[in-house]
Amino acid sequence: MSNGEFYEGNMKNDMRNSTGIHYYTNGDFYEGEWQNDRRVGRGRIFRLDGGKMSGFFTEDKAEGYIEFEDKHGNLFQSENEDAKHATKPQKQKKLSLSSGKQGDGSQIQPGQFMNARLYNMGTITFKNGDKYRGSFKDGHPCGYGTMHYKNSLIGANGVVEDATYEGYFKGGKRDGKGTMTWVDHTSFTGTWRYDQRCEGEIKFINGNMYQGQFLNDKLHGFARLFLTTGIIFEGNFD
Repeated sequence: MSNGEFYEGNMKNDMRNSTGIHYYTNGDFYEGEWQNDRRVGRGRIFRLDGGKMSGFFTEDKAEGYIEFEDKHGNLFQSENEDAKHATKPQKQKKLSLSSGKQGDGSQIQPGQFMNARLYNMGTITFKNGDKYRGSFKDGHPCGYGTMHYKNSLIGANGVVEDATYEGYFKGGKRDGKGTMTWVDHTSFTGTWRYDQRCEGEIKFINGNMYQGQFLNDKLHGFARLFLTTGIIFEGNFD
């Protein structure tokens, strides 16, 4: 081709048809089905940076159920139930996480990729074992979703913690109202900013409860501490 791109595969009426591989000038290449010079049907895009996308293409665009594995080995999957059942290979299994709705009960829009970044409804299966399902914007969790932490959440004692967060995200971080529940059943419900707790309620495994403010994700400011003995402490924590 005159623009430096290269195609290897089947042709019909001087147009790309059936199956073939198209090499782009930026180092990416597409391998899959074609119809009259457009990517139509099942195909895969291999990126120069090591990322790869696979799924169903319509009129030269990736639509329906799409998977994208980035250069770090994290797997992004768009969610659109109708498209998924129509285009997803039978050998793959659906993640059994919570329903695709916002915290107010409204439905999240079907997922789609633009410039290899996921928007609206989708999932991430991280290489380290963490999993997220919910709303996306610009390839990051944004809006309502659920994150299962397995190997990335470091606690105050420096030990990796197993926990689940359900609530709002912004730019990939917990931001807004949400609930974190740890594997030992300790929980926090309240307001988050940039992955840190600001104000809310902690229920400890021993039955005690803290209601109040936080600073740098630690107990700080005015609060009440309810003990199982019936004693209530009220004042400033530091």
